[in-house]
Amino acid sequence: MFFNFFPLKDIIISKIKGFIDSKYFPLFIFCLTLLIHCLALDLLGWILLVVFATFINLFSDDLRPLLPLATFMPFVVSSQNTPGYAKEGWAGYYANDTVITTLFVLGIIVVISFILRLVIYKGTFSNINQSKLIIGFLLLIPCYLLAGLFTKYYEINNLILGGIMVGCHTVFYFFVYISLKPREDNFEYLANVMVLGGILIALEIAFVYLLKYEVGTALTGAWKNEIIIGSIPSNPAGGYIAFTLPYFFY
Repeated sequence: MFFNFFPLKDIIISKIKGFIDSKYFPLFIFCLTLLIHCLALDLLGWILLVVFATFINLFSDDLRPLLPLATFMPFVVSSQNTPGYAKEGWAGYYANDTVITTLFVLGIIVVISFILRLVIYKGTFSNINQSKLIIGFLLLIPCYLLAGLFTKYYEINNLILGGIMVGCHTVFYFFVYISLKPREDNFEYLANVMVLGGILIALEIAFVYLLKYEVGTALTGAWKNEIIIGSIPSNPAGGYIAFTLPYFFY
């Protein structure tokens, strides 16, 4: 009886792939992230996002659906559990051994799925010199390595950290290069994700007001320090919103 249903595996995988590759997937991840954030179900959110990322790595021909996952992932962290609040943070949710262990295991799963993808979907570097991004990428490397040079603050640690950043970006760049399909609507897809990202941040800021603001409280620096979403304080949150604004007009 069991083996009679086994052929359904290909149908199920095909249906999931179709949905993940559709224009509705970013909206779905947007809604899921907002719901998880507001309900303070951080760990469940991390697990679900890793499940989607692993599925995409192993079964999708194109890595484009990873974009909404990577964009919205930091905002899974709830305002209730964020380590950004010293009085509630590291002494609580994200200091729990179970949470830390689970996140560590999830990280390993993601790395393994990326490695397996490189084995399953063998890309080519033969046309790497034709990529327009390679110029900007090569210019970025010395920026990481030499930032702060000739100042009293530049130490060997700067060079080490810059080297780590270069290494991480190099791996990421080549991985995306051999995995991302050139589609005519790629920028439109990116714009949609960025617009949803800006709306997500704004809604999470509004949720902080609902969660913590008391009527009559002065909107001073003290209150400003209470605005932390996804471990991101108010200034970067506002900066991220500003970063997404051009995409709204596109």
